Amino acid sequence: MSTHKIKTPQERKQLIGFIEKLNPEKVWIVEVKQYRQRRTLPQNRLIHLWFACIARETGNNLEDIKDYFKRKFLPLTIISVFGDQMEAPMRTRDLDTKQMADFANMIDSDVSTEGMKLPYPADKDFEHFYSEFKDFIG
Repeated sequence: MSTHKIKTPQERKQLIGFIEKLNPEKVWIVEVKQYRQRRTLPQNRLIHLWFACIARETGNNLEDIKDYFKRKFLPLTIISVFGDQMEAPMRTRDLDTKQMADFANMIDSDVSTEGMKLPYPADKDFEHFYSEFKDFIG
């Protein structure tokens, strides 16, 4: 499998040339999609801070909280282990920045229905929140 990022007209021409050289006697699948940056480390840190806070507030295990929200809000993907295939929620490291922001918004909205308010980095008390839960960031 070959993946190409196209940023310049020259790279576009190179990819067209690559496609033209494909063996016409074989069947090919060509997928084109807009590039999106993978989720950022600050996004990931915030989610993990939130998971730790939610675990403490609810009395649940941290890993259970992570699994709960991933299963509730992330799309399923097929994984294969020892030849057995099964569905599992998408990993957050595979999300792009928009998908991760959407995931965070869904978590925030969900816990707000339970009366919890999750802090954001722009909030005035965020530094206190961060210092309280920073040890839970993996």
